[in-house]
Amino acid sequence: MTNLEINRNIADFIGGYCAQWNLSASKFAEKCDVPYMTIKRILACNVQKIDVCTVIRIAQATRSSIMEILKIENEYPGLYRRITCAAPRDRDVILSVMDVLEKLHLSGNECREIPYMDLAYDRASFLIDASLFRSDGLDTEKMEKITFRSSFSQGMSYYGFRLPNYSLHPYFLKGNTLLVINAEPQDGEIGAYAWKDQGYVRLIFRRVKENGHLIELLPINNLGRKYTIDKDNITDMLNWVRIGVVVGVVR
Repeated sequence: MTNLEINRNIADFIGGYCAQWNLSASKFAEKCDVPYMTIKRILACNVQKIDVCTVIRIAQATRSSIMEILKIENEYPGLYRRITCAAPRDRDVILSVMDVLEKLHLSGNECREIPYMDLAYDRASFLIDASLFRSDGLDTEKMEKITFRSSFSQGMSYYGFRLPNYSLHPYFLKGNTLLVINAEPQDGEIGAYAWKDQGYVRLIFRRVKENGHLIELLPINNLGRKYTIDKDNITDMLNWVRIGVVVGVVR
């Protein structure tokens, strides 16, 4: 776009705005806090190079976008004007929604597929299908898959476990699908552990507390049994399988 085209476009905008609001050139200049002679020269297309501050002041005073003033094609014409003309409270809501959408976009909101299973419960722990369990963990090839929009790190492996009851309330509720990352739980994190018990495969979610060579698995809501894994005990290390760390809930 040449300087002359910019001048003409701004002049057209000023002319249209003044006609819409019944303003003279001097009143428009006063409204925008721009010298009258500057506005007069713009309307006469007699400005070699319009100062950017002038354009900004016109945009602010008329609540218009610079793209609108310069007649740059916009997929959503009038959007800026509608937002700036909204009530302050409504504008804050709009901006908050835009912030959330921007964060989702920047953090990576691509759909991804993860292994998933519905859990059962027998008043002591969660149960999973023994055919899906191996000595070193879960057989993800046999598990169902779900797809969700992820803002979590790519390149990591995750599981989804759907809760059948409220045994983990108030932290997690019936129907929640817990997102578990395949990683070693650290002190204070919620770990997922499994072990074989008389033909069943039991699964628990517990707060991890490291105590020397002992791993204490504490109920996250103070309800249920406490478990202890002795890292120096071969039997414990063979019976217990670490599944991962609970990092959130799949929506």
